[in-house]
Parts: sequence; structure tokens; C-alpha cells
Amino acid sequence: MAAITLLEYSNPTKQNPLSIYGLCLEELVSSFIPVLINHQLGQKISYSEGSRSQPIIDIFKYFKTQHNKFVQMHVFTAISPFKQMHEDICWLSFDKDCSLVIIPFHKKWNSKGKMVSSNTDLRNLNINVLKNAPCSVGTLIDRKRAQGLSSIFSTSATYRVAALFVGGSDDREAISYALRMARSPRVHLTIMHLVAHNDDVHNWENMVNDDFLRKVKAEMSGHKNIDYMEETVRDGSDTSEVLQSIVEDRDLIMVGRQHENEPQALAGLSAEWIDFPELGPMGDLLASEYISNPVSVLVVQQQKKKVNVTASN
Repeated sequence: MAAITLLEYSNPTKQNPLSIYGLCLEELVSSFIPVLINHQLGQKISYSEGSRSQPIIDIFKYFKTQHNKFVQMHVFTAISPFKQMHEDICWLSFDKDCSLVIIPFHKKWNSKGKMVSSNTDLRNLNINVLKNAPCSVGTLIDRKRAQGLSSIFSTSATYRVAALFVGGSDDREAISYALRMARSPRVHLTIMHLVAHNDDVHNWENMVNDDFLRKVKAEMSGHKNIDYMEETVRDGSDTSEVLQSIVEDRDLIMVGRQHENEPQALAGLSAEWIDFPELGPMGDLLASEYISNPVSVLVVQQQKKKVNVTASN
């Protein structure tokens, strides 16, 4: 379960604890009415067929036992028609004052990198969440298929993360999350700044980007597990080559979804050539069928309202 792995490396500490709201989604069947079940109150799903959510609930509970001091865990199950499920996610995010919702990409791969399923209903749900969420949203592409609890919670090896920066609020949000993860010595972070060739435009957005990068470099001081690189690119074709070059030796790649005014580094990656607009140009490239490496990808969209972490299955 890639969401749990992501949370595992999100570095919950006394100074930076995590409040997690795990939301399991089940489609409404028969004549039952929509319901939100709070498992902390001992509420259970009543219909006789049982619940496919129980293994997910057990994983969340196990995660809580591993980080008892610094993690607040609350698990819910929402049972509603598929067309209304995004409302459950958005309402819970608003009610719990969440700062980030993590949703799973609608495609799934096996351990050999072959795509094995694609869920159109889940894709529509994700698009609706991206449109309506009251907070930031991370779409998690899971090519790193875990097998059992032991693989999900295996933390002995270094977790290798790359965060790409072209510019804009979504990229800044992705880098900020990556820096939180990199406060753990178990994480090795590479921040890769893609600099457009002959890009000397001076505007407000670039000023904000430059100021943000100065703060990032200041925070990196003294952290041997964080590298900063600059890569000069001419257009989207060069950027595509950079992305393909880093997938082989990374566990997670983090990118922003949207970029204001189509920066030169993404030129040529126009909307009509993108298969999944909900991922943006870089996320779309990383979801390509030409990539078979078992790397996870988090595509981040920042929302204006900064409002704990929600993960849904």
C-alpha cells in the first residue's frame, strides 16, 4: 500500500507529528443508505457480505502502533454511490481541517511493471476531488507493488526521493513535503531544478520561485542526505529525457501538477498531447507506459486554503 509507505517516510516526530484520517470507500449496494462509519467509536459495517475495507483498516491500525507517540490515527469507512464518493473525501477533509489529501491513481501495475487494471470510475472520482478539495491534493501513482505488511513497513534501507522543480505553487508544495521527509536520516532527497535555456524572464512568479529556492538551500545546510542539482533544458523534450533518466534509482518522484504560463522547460507538452490532464505534464510523463521501473510518483496540487493528512484507498 503505497500511501502507508509514503506516510511511513513522512517523518512523524515530537516536533512534527502527523494527524492521519484514513478513509476507506465502499460503493453503496442494495437499499442501504449512505453512511460514514467511525471505527474509533467501535462502529462496524452491518451488511452481511462483510467489508473489503477491513485489511486496509488493519494496516492503518498497525501503522499507528509503530508510531504511537507521534501519530494520531482515525479511520473511517464511507459507504455511498460512486458518483458521490468525492463529496465524502472533501467533506471529511474540510471537517478535519486537513492540509493534504492523498488519492490513488486509477491505474495499477504488477511487480513487473505491466499495467493490470484501469478504473474509469476511480479516475472520475479523482478529477472531482482535484476540483473540489478544500486543501492540497496528492495523486499517488503506485508502481512499487508491496507484498504483505513486512514489505510495507520495511524501513532498513534508504528511501530515495527525487523532487522536480520547474516553478509555481504546486512545485513549491511538492518540494516542501519532500523536505519534511528528508528531515529523517532514512530518506535521501535529490532536489532537481530544471532551468530553461536562455530563460531570463523577470516577473513576480519567478521572484517568488527564486526566494523559495533560497530558503530551500538554507534549510539544506547541514543535511548530508539532501542534494540540490540544476539541469538546463531547452523544452519539454529535454525534460522528458531527464525524468526518464532518474526513474531507475528512485523509490519516489515528487512533482507539481500545474505550472503557470507554460514554462519553457515544458514547452511542447501541450494539453492535446497529454493522456491524463489531471496529472499535469510531468505527472503524465511519469505515468507513461514506457516507464516500467517500480517507482512511485506523487503529483501535488496546492490549494489556496491551507487547512492533517488524509489518505483514501
